[in-house]
Amino acid sequence: MFSFFTEIALNDTTLLISTLAVVFCIIIAVIFDIIAIAITTADEAPFHSMSAKKHKVGKIAIKLKKNAGKFSSIFSDVVGDICGIISGTAGVYIAVIISDMWNTSLFITALLTTSVIATLTICAKALEKNFALSKNNYILYYTARIIGIFYKND
Repeated sequence: MFSFFTEIALNDTTLLISTLAVVFCIIIAVIFDIIAIAITTADEAPFHSMSAKKHKVGKIAIKLKKNAGKFSSIFSDVVGDICGIISGTAGVYIAVIISDMWNTSLFITALLTTSVIATLTICAKALEKNFALSKNNYILYYTARIIGIFYKND
């Protein structure tokens, strides 16, 4: 379904638009992976203190922490897979455009394009791990704040 909608959205687009779609998907996948790591590794104690003082952010952070497995799967796996599908489909468009522009083999161009996209994604996700682990409480706090914007009071 995501591949289908991406094909419709990127049909007859430029190299720039397709490239921006790939970059956007990689950034989104990395951000959500950072959030998933932070939720699973953050220390719950400071958020219990906030919750005891009736801070909405603390309550939300605790809910995220208590359901870390579910949220981690959603943020890391589901969003990551969707971004992978979209960036893969956009990569096909990039390969076709480059192949037409430079009159090269579509097979070789597609192979190189997908290799570059995979390398960028893997490197970005590898680099974000240490950041997510070292700033996990801050990331959980700001994630809870953002969710709190849309969260109704109990």
